[in-house]
Amino acid sequence: IDTNISALDLELRCIASSLKPSYRSSLLAQRQQKQQQAAALGRAYEDAVLSITTEELLAYGAAADEGGGHEALGGEHMRQTLVQAGDEIQDKTEASINRTKHMVGEMEEMGAQILTKMDEQTEQLRKANQDLDDAHYNVDRAKKTAITLAKNAAGDRFSQCLCLFIFLFLVIAIVLVCVPR
Repeated sequence: IDTNISALDLELRCIASSLKPSYRSSLLAQRQQKQQQAAALGRAYEDAVLSITTEELLAYGAAADEGGGHEALGGEHMRQTLVQAGDEIQDKTEASINRTKHMVGEMEEMGAQILTKMDEQTEQLRKANQDLDDAHYNVDRAKKTAITLAKNAAGDRFSQCLCLFIFLFLVIAIVLVCVPR
């Protein structure tokens, strides 16, 4: 199947520009079909290999041993090969499980670190929001104080002008009284 897929790929690459669209699409469909067949066969083979239990391997080896004589040596060798293959599969599975557990542990640790950082950032945002509220309050108070100062300054100017007019009036009155006409 892999050879057929490779041949189709080569054919598509080499003569793609000279192919009719209908033939090209049929080649692409064949390629996809072959890939699906290869994937299905791979899954079936893997399922068959993984579904064999140690007991089945030993029973197959025992049946081969009953053949006797020269075949017994071949059966024993076959049994050992099958047991060894089963052990290798179990070792690979165990290693995969350990890697998965290690990755899960790392992910949990990473998640805890992210959660801690998010909590810290949430607290920083809360403080920034509080500081912003305080700044708004201070700006409002400053506006009110500025308005009050402006009103008081206007009142002070009025008082100063009134005092100046009274002073000028008194000076004019004294000058008029003192100067004979």
